Amino acid sequence: MRAVLTRVGGWLQAMPLEYRVLCALFVISRLAVRALGLRYSLQLNWMFIDDPARLQHHLLDSLVSFHVYPPGMNILTGLLLKLSPENIVGWAHFLYAVSGLVLSGSLLYLLRAIGVPRGWALGVSVVFGLTPPALYFENLYLYTYPTATLVCFGGACLHWALRRGSRAAFGVFFLVAALLGILRSTFHISWFFALVALAVLLCERGQRRRVLALAILPSALLLSLYVKNYIIFDSFGSTSAGGANLTLMTVARMPKKLRDEWVNSGKLSPFAKISVYAPPRAYLKHFESAHSERWPELSALEHSTGSPNFNHWFFMEANRQRGADAMVVLRARPMEYLRVVLLGLQQIFEPTTKWHPQTGKPGSPHYQHDQALGRYTTLYNRLVHGWPGAPVGLYWLLPLVLAMALHRVWQLRAARAADARAELAILLYCGFQIVYVVVISSLFTIGESARYRFQIEAPIWFLSAHAALRLARSVSSLRARRARKARSRMESAQP
Repeated sequence: MRAVLTRVGGWLQAMPLEYRVLCALFVISRLAVRALGLRYSLQLNWMFIDDPARLQHHLLDSLVSFHVYPPGMNILTGLLLKLSPENIVGWAHFLYAVSGLVLSGSLLYLLRAIGVPRGWALGVSVVFGLTPPALYFENLYLYTYPTATLVCFGGACLHWALRRGSRAAFGVFFLVAALLGILRSTFHISWFFALVALAVLLCERGQRRRVLALAILPSALLLSLYVKNYIIFDSFGSTSAGGANLTLMTVARMPKKLRDEWVNSGKLSPFAKISVYAPPRAYLKHFESAHSERWPELSALEHSTGSPNFNHWFFMEANRQRGADAMVVLRARPMEYLRVVLLGLQQIFEPTTKWHPQTGKPGSPHYQHDQALGRYTTLYNRLVHGWPGAPVGLYWLLPLVLAMALHRVWQLRAARAADARAELAILLYCGFQIVYVVVISSLFTIGESARYRFQIEAPIWFLSAHAALRLARSVSSLRARRARKARSRMESAQP
């Protein structure tokens, strides 16, 4: 034990000062918010989690037969249940706290990488970790927080890989990208290959084959999920819920009377009358039996805990039909779909702490968080989302932030030095994550979009700090030029 502590102590001493301060402040702040009453919230009845009994005792079988969502959270839940079923809350809380430290540390690294002074970079990273959205999601067993951590950590890995030419960092970067695809359906396999292309194009020419080779195993890992679902469920994707998401954008937005008329006339399937959040028992009247000969392991209507089994084979069949229904509505009512897209675009930038339909009520997963930090959260939302126009607030400035990042990218487009290519890479990486998540979330789903923004909150803060740094340098440069001109005029005026 003494040897381990000695090694950890040596490792900490080797860290730059700002990272040691960040670690200390992070621990102190988490102890403080716990003293204020903030508690970790863990529930295992989410739609994206399989039966806890199967995850604990038959994890591999569960992962193979799971189709409704990517299996990332099931992998984590199964491992936690195997590790300590009696103290799963404590272990999950610990892992999410570590995730929070990695998130703040990755943001600090990115800020230092573009030249933000040490004190300012540390301050931004600490403040980011203390915002209500960060504290809320750090204390909620949901995929949102680990997703945000992986997105930011991936940017740090890409920068390190290009700056140092590190094969290990390239390998970790590709692995992180693959894990994101396994954790969240938002990060499609096409997104993964776009990142591979970015890394290959920006690395040195002599490295390209080796870098591409490092992407083979992570891409095979992610591709295996898609192939598994295609072979077993006839669906080439990480989820079978795509039709349900499109339903929220189309069929669910129709007036009830019109929707019922279309169902009765045969233009829409009977599933159009059923909420995408309804349990499998709501579908019994549309199928001969709950049992499936092809997928017998997907026949249970409830989990062993009594909660609905949203991985039932009913949903696979219903969501396929829902996808067809959504296309019917989309073709017939394109302007209505466009209106919903614009509504979803606004929703993405609304207060993240209010994403749940039951916000403010005991049914909200953030209810206890609101009880502990409610006044602070209200103040934060008023400051961030009140000006220049509620409920978007300061996020109205995001297009300007992206434009300034793009301008810097243009300046660095022909850079040859490793540091310049690394800066170019993280600007492209962060800008791509922001645009990608915003566009995908706006086009394909609505209802909880404010939560999806937190996945890219760190890149938003990073590019905002980059814009502020460039503005500060421009102002400083302008003042210096004016001072030189003034001195020149004074000197020329002297006899």
